[in-house]
Amino acid sequence: VMSTLTAAARVVDLAVPSACYGSKLDQLIGAAVAPWGVIGLAAVAWTIRNAAVAHAKGQLRGTGASVFLVSALRRVLPLVLYATFLLLPAVSALIFSSFLCDAFVYDDATGETRSFLQADYSLECSTPAHQRLKNWAFGLSPLWPVGVPVLYLVLLLAHQRA
Repeated sequence: VMSTLTAAARVVDLAVPSACYGSKLDQLIGAAVAPWGVIGLAAVAWTIRNAAVAHAKGQLRGTGASVFLVSALRRVLPLVLYATFLLLPAVSALIFSSFLCDAFVYDDATGETRSFLQADYSLECSTPAHQRLKNWAFGLSPLWPVGVPVLYLVLLLAHQRA
């Protein structure tokens, strides 16, 4: 399974080389946070558009703002599900790749080895930079590899028929 996820991440890397968008930490934060920002902006834009259309038709009179907001969020939900479904494997692979290190023999005489991040051999695994990357990966794990499937489960359970 992990090899399939890393293969998917490498296909994305062919379109835009990783050197074009900064360090591994920048890539991780951008890939994990940017989609939620885009989804949020799309949801706000959709809600404002629908509110303007409803106001022009006189449909907002007598309805509460919360009713309108819930209705607008229901219309945006397919976009959220579609985007998260497409992005979940690649973002999860990027998060999990923050933990995979390869060890290399540095000195044959002493047997000293050094470990480097498998996804970026310029990053040594025992450095503070790698520790920062791992901390971000741990912090983002509840959002993507755990949070998105939990979101799907909650939505399915909320709409199941007895």
